[in-house]
Amino acid sequence: MSWTVSRSRRRTAGTGPYVKKGTDSRSLGNEEQLFTLTLAEAKDLFSQPKARGRARGAAAPPLRELGDDPGSGKRWWSRAGDSAHT
Repeated sequence: MSWTVSRSRRRTAGTGPYVKKGTDSRSLGNEEQLFTLTLAEAKDLFSQPKARGRARGAAAPPLRELGDDPGSGKRWWSRAGDSAHT
């Protein structure tokens, strides 16, 4: 099985440094780990369940509530980087 340690070039979710084993991957905490990660630490990362999306931390609260959409009645709010509704 091959191992890869890399910095993602994607502009979507999952950007940042990661380690890859076959088709499975895990995110690293910071770019410095690209150079300091040991094989034992990589094996430990893969022994833990994969953190997905916001599972890594608590969801950020909305920056501002925008009220209800007159057409749908759904609540709108503003978050850093996007807009969403419930």
